[in-house]
Amino acid sequence: MGASRSSSSGSSFIVCLLGAVAFGVFGCSIGTPSPDELEFEPKTPARPIDDRPYDRSDSDDEREPRRDEEVTPPAEPSGECRRVSGWRASDPFVDDRHVSHPLPSFAHGGRYYIHTKRKDGSKDPILLSAEPMDDGSLGPFEVASTDHGGGPHGFTALVAGGEAYHFRNGHIAVYPFVDGVMTGDVTLRESSMDASFGGEKYVWDSAVLASFASGKQRVFHLGGWSFAKNDYGKRVMQALVPIAGAFEVAGPDFPGSRPGKAAFVAESKSTGTIFAAESGGDALWAATASDDGKVSSWRAERDRPKGDGNQLGDVFAIGRTLFVVRGSKVFASDVTDGSLGPFIEQPSLPEEQIDVTWSGGHLEGASYGIIGDHVYLTGPKRVFFAKVIATPCSS
Repeated sequence: MGASRSSSSGSSFIVCLLGAVAFGVFGCSIGTPSPDELEFEPKTPARPIDDRPYDRSDSDDEREPRRDEEVTPPAEPSGECRRVSGWRASDPFVDDRHVSHPLPSFAHGGRYYIHTKRKDGSKDPILLSAEPMDDGSLGPFEVASTDHGGGPHGFTALVAGGEAYHFRNGHIAVYPFVDGVMTGDVTLRESSMDASFGGEKYVWDSAVLASFASGKQRVFHLGGWSFAKNDYGKRVMQALVPIAGAFEVAGPDFPGSRPGKAAFVAESKSTGTIFAAESGGDALWAATASDDGKVSSWRAERDRPKGDGNQLGDVFAIGRTLFVVRGSKVFASDVTDGSLGPFIEQPSLPEEQIDVTWSGGHLEGASYGIIGDHVYLTGPKRVFFAKVIATPCSS
């Protein structure tokens, strides 16, 4: 029974009786202790019956957990909404002769990709990539392609269904990545440049991936500058992912003068809200999108808050939170039932996100990516990154 060595049969009888009462064990015998019992000499009083470690209250030593005792780690913040911590910056990814903006950036396969070109034109169309380290910082920038297939204009690139696409001048192009490197030129999915977007051939355009809780994904294209009409087209079109070769009309045209950066927040199993900025202004528009490809009528939402500098920057969503970048200022708004709550200022970027635009103020490509619990924004020559923190929604 693990009792201490006794000196007489009388004391053994008492130990046996106490054990029977405490543990419900009967039928013990009294006799000569076994060799194992003779070798056992407890150094501390017997533990309580719940087997917790003995608390030596007169000792300065801290209690250590038992080997089989679970240690509960500190609780992680939780909630459906998000905030960002302070921003940090990568090493420069280009020299003074090259830029990224107004070209796009995106995250794919755990790497962050940046389109670059010569500052004074479209030469050196190099696609760079970097992989995040354990602390979220980016490792060395590597060449993923010496010809990414994009021109000098801003255009849209995004990742949907595990594939990276770009839309430019009527093309639906897919990046052929293997181990983070393009194995050749972009491959074209369209059957005809005239059929991809109903005859429009866009640059300076806007598109957004909608990932529904039902499991379906659709890309909604909101329009842009069309070479076919030499003016802005605002027809809202959509395609089921993976994109087969052409977009179809989804609903009413974008209501603003120029479609700008856009993001999607899922609501019910089969619906969500598209939030789209107006390029060159403060207005923000919203429309309900469904997983069957339909978009409702557009409604005016609260304006984006003023930032600083040129007011340019990305719009993106994480969880139920919409983030808006204006110059170096970053704002967050929690979405409830398809409507925005108040904008809450977040930590600022080290500098304005975008410093190069096309003449006339046309739209630059979306330049952000989300990898794990960090968000990445392409700045003038460095990538800004911050940890994303889960939090209860403010509304």
